[in-house]
Amino acid sequence: VANHPGTSPRLSSSCGADRPCRPATRMAGEAPTSLVIVDRDAAPHKWATGLCGTVCREPCFLVLSCVCFPCAIVQLRRETLAMTNTPYRCFQHHFLPCCGRCIPGQRVCPCCCMVLEAHCCPVLSALATRYEIQDQFQIKRSCLEKTCVGVLCLCDCFAVCCRCKDSCCYEVGHALAHCLLCVVLPCMVAQGKHQLGVEKKDHGQFEPALNAALIQ
Repeated sequence: VANHPGTSPRLSSSCGADRPCRPATRMAGEAPTSLVIVDRDAAPHKWATGLCGTVCREPCFLVLSCVCFPCAIVQLRRETLAMTNTPYRCFQHHFLPCCGRCIPGQRVCPCCCMVLEAHCCPVLSALATRYEIQDQFQIKRSCLEKTCVGVLCLCDCFAVCCRCKDSCCYEVGHALAHCLLCVVLPCMVAQGKHQLGVEKKDHGQFEPALNAALIQ
């Protein structure tokens, strides 16, 4: 979880000549013990590419996301966890953190749990990986991202309000929400893939000593 003003400083994870040090966001694998509201709009860094820019910068992974969305989610989550040396947890504790502690098999067979998560809850799984990248590298939300989420919420609310038997308005709102998800989510996954590539190129893997300290 991103640091807030007034909180104690965390271990630094990576520094560069053109960027300030980025704090480690959370003790790896630990579930939060209290409700924490994260303001990702206050993060100091931006995505390396926009959602629309993924068409040119990550075309292959974008195609994979469109053809087999769960496979792309699993691949991105594996790369994210490998880069940050963070163990797998259900939704990485970004959603249902208390229930995530009780799910068996996370430590014994994380790959199976990861695949099940991606297939059963693809939207939450993709967002959990995205939040993990944003929190780890202190990346703020883009204007297009906020606009797409707002439109999606409006479509869902419109569909719920107009929900009745044989309602044309409900079908239109429901279809618009699904079309928006099918377009935006693959771009978000490809954006995360590109961000990891940029971080590896600019800063390399995290220091082993830091990773060992984080997973204690």
